[in-house]
Amino acid sequence: MQRSDLRTLLRAWLLDTVEVQWSDTRIDRYVNLALIETEKHILAVDPEAFKCTYTAATTVADTGKDNIYSYPAGTFAVHEVALSSDGTSYVPLQRLSLRNAREAQASGASLSGFIPWDAHHFMLWPSASSVVSAGLRVTVAPVLVLADDSQQNPLPIPFETLLMKHTQKMCLFDVGESLDEVNKEIREIEERTPRFYLTASEPAFIVPVIPGGRYSG
Repeated sequence: MQRSDLRTLLRAWLLDTVEVQWSDTRIDRYVNLALIETEKHILAVDPEAFKCTYTAATTVADTGKDNIYSYPAGTFAVHEVALSSDGTSYVPLQRLSLRNAREAQASGASLSGFIPWDAHHFMLWPSASSVVSAGLRVTVAPVLVLADDSQQNPLPIPFETLLMKHTQKMCLFDVGESLDEVNKEIREIEERTPRFYLTASEPAFIVPVIPGGRYSG
């Protein structure tokens, strides 16, 4: 469904078809917040669900400085950081803690990988020794958003109802309505999710299709 379709259906659920309690702008904001909640749930059962791949040039840090890079804008979660010496073939880097990297350095041991630095940055360890165009590849799950009324819901179709229920919950909370019933419905949908993925065939999981493949790497 497009954003306009989601909003129209939601208004029918809320008995607010003539825009009395919630403006379109407010509902659209709650739809995007509900997308975040639903994406968290999907990634918990299918970590490979959403992927975007970005490349960037490696940089050489000044002497005594750490080689810190920014995650791509709109990153929700990180799948992989990989390095290349030629911009063509990549080697995935292991995730390191800053403490382990510093201790290894002090003891003369050799470690290599990437270190999550903060919510928006990571560090290569050791620092890159040369500039390579597209020498860095980062694969992430993006923050899912619906930016306009004609945009299709980016979630797999089986999770549209969960998105709607999360949006309904936020709208009801906004005006002080009871959330007991909608919370119960959300729990029931989420509890069924693992059974949806499990099958009796090989492989043991099925993978729902994401409309348009917009988030494939």
